[in-house]
Amino acid sequence: MGDIKHFSHEEHPLKLIENWETVVDDTGEKREVVCCYGCREPILGGLVYGCTPCSQFLHEKCANLAPVINHHLHPMHPLMLVARNISAWTCDVCDTRGLENGFSYWCSSCDFDACTKCGIATVLREEASIKFKHEGHPKHTLTLQSRSASFCCDACQAKDEDFFYQCDTCDFWMHKTCASLAHTIDLPHHPNHPLVLVYSLPDNFYNFRYYCEFCGKLILKNGWLYHCANCRYFSHIKCALNAEKPSIPSDSLGTSPLEDHINEFLHFPMIDAFTDPLKLLHLEKASLDDNGATEISHWSHDHPLILNVEPQGNNTPNLGCGDPIEVCYGCIRQLSLP
Repeated sequence: MGDIKHFSHEEHPLKLIENWETVVDDTGEKREVVCCYGCREPILGGLVYGCTPCSQFLHEKCANLAPVINHHLHPMHPLMLVARNISAWTCDVCDTRGLENGFSYWCSSCDFDACTKCGIATVLREEASIKFKHEGHPKHTLTLQSRSASFCCDACQAKDEDFFYQCDTCDFWMHKTCASLAHTIDLPHHPNHPLVLVYSLPDNFYNFRYYCEFCGKLILKNGWLYHCANCRYFSHIKCALNAEKPSIPSDSLGTSPLEDHINEFLHFPMIDAFTDPLKLLHLEKASLDDNGATEISHWSHDHPLILNVEPQGNNTPNLGCGDPIEVCYGCIRQLSLP
């Protein structure tokens, strides 16, 4: 998932649009009814591929149509998927007339056309006649249903409308698209290892609770997931596939938050041999002066307090047994560090 190159729009890649409500026109207003460039049906929601600058959009299923099919009403030649940039063409299968543009399964030798609905129906009819086995549900065979439906998929746990496989024996339903999920994927969020598709939580992880790295929800033991066993990195199917590339915000000078806070770290070797340098991590608003001392402002005193580690001669007040404490030299007031 992501950007794709499509023969119907070679000028630009088509980007995946997960939320159709976010698509606006040049004025920032929500677009009026938009028809799919392929099937010419209105786009009402669901996953869409599109080029927003060119106002060309495709249903996900139309963007992934089979490029070649065989049709029983035209057995002499295969039919090729093409973009019909003409008006008033006729589907030779359902006899629908006056079609404008859109996709067609076409035989150039015989000038035979089948609209996308008729083409998809033919493909589904052929697939539905074949019992399908999937390693994610190995006990029983599955049958492809010829009509799409909205349901909660047992693979990805999402309720999307799609064509689906139904188990011939038990109550198992799976989106057609989930049947062809990639076995491994690479994500920039986890660059060290690829994520592997598994159909249940591996046995060696059963005694622990794991959460999705993206949505933070519990990983179900019997749910499909992408994971890295080496790093104990887990993700729901949809969360991994829909994950956006991570970005590090920067200001106009090109500095990142990491660069902004680099001076807040302790650096070794240190200027002075502090008794316990880790205590500096607990100081609020600490800054080093020219003499290497540490100065803070504290709510309990009106003047700045200077860090002292051990007595520095007869002029220094009795600071204790060498532990770091904060001192106001104006008032000779002492504040012990935690």
